[in-house]
Amino acid sequence: MIAHTDKLTVVFREGLRRRRVTAVDDVTLEVHEGDFFALLGPNGAGKSTTLYCWLGLLRPTSGKARVLGQSARRGSRIFGDIAYLPEEPHYHDYLTVEEAVVYYSGLYGTPTPRGRITEVLERLGLAAARERRVAACSKGMKQKVGIAQCLLHQPKLVFLDEPMRGLDPVTVKEFRDVLVELNRSGVTIIMNSHMLSEVELVANRAAVLANGRLVAMDRLDRLVRVEDEVYSIEVDHLDAVPEFFTTESSANGRLSGTIPASRLYEFMDLARMRGASVASCRLKQATLEEAFLALVDSANRRTGDV
Repeated sequence: MIAHTDKLTVVFREGLRRRRVTAVDDVTLEVHEGDFFALLGPNGAGKSTTLYCWLGLLRPTSGKARVLGQSARRGSRIFGDIAYLPEEPHYHDYLTVEEAVVYYSGLYGTPTPRGRITEVLERLGLAAARERRVAACSKGMKQKVGIAQCLLHQPKLVFLDEPMRGLDPVTVKEFRDVLVELNRSGVTIIMNSHMLSEVELVANRAAVLANGRLVAMDRLDRLVRVEDEVYSIEVDHLDAVPEFFTTESSANGRLSGTIPASRLYEFMDLARMRGASVASCRLKQATLEEAFLALVDSANRRTGDV
């Protein structure tokens, strides 16, 4: 495992009365080398706290958080193989894009060849803006500056904390493509995100946290369940639907909906007799959002937080 936690628990003290707040409660996670691993959960679930423990920014109250075989400590050599992009990166605004990338990547202590800098800036679409002051950059460009300095020293493990929040759809697509390419090159990625539709496109494994506890951890295709008893149907030019067809949407003569598996052949016969065309038919699969909400709701009911 390239990263894992073992019964990780983090307790904070809040307010004048120093009330105990358990941010992470007995969480055990496993991230394998080559994973694109997503940490999912509502606000306050413990995602960022877990990330900070892996990075050595927080010390666990109990349990362990280890990366690359050891616990991260200030000045540890393992940071030469780790990159981190926070949710809201802050830069020295007087630097240009290129100066910021070079300066922050230089903190790893390894000189970066000029050709590598140009290569990364071009890959991220920053080459034309290399002389622009960071203060004049959009949020999307600042995120790209962050990922650029992550890429320069070719890390083994990258931590991302809500990297796509607040980005426009075009920038999200560009960012996603870079991350997928990075992961396919062998880099392990651990990402916190609320953008479940994006997670579904990039991650291979995920863990769901709620109220500081681990609710589920598995391959994404297992978390996103298939409903064996229901088919999703798209049909064109069906003038009237049978009572067992549950319509979900209708546009330009195409109906989308679901039917019980036991009525599939009956529906196909009916569509053929009425001259309708079945555009698609597949077992209904829950989206990651649906699976996530069901898991969190179940966890809340167990703890009484409903």
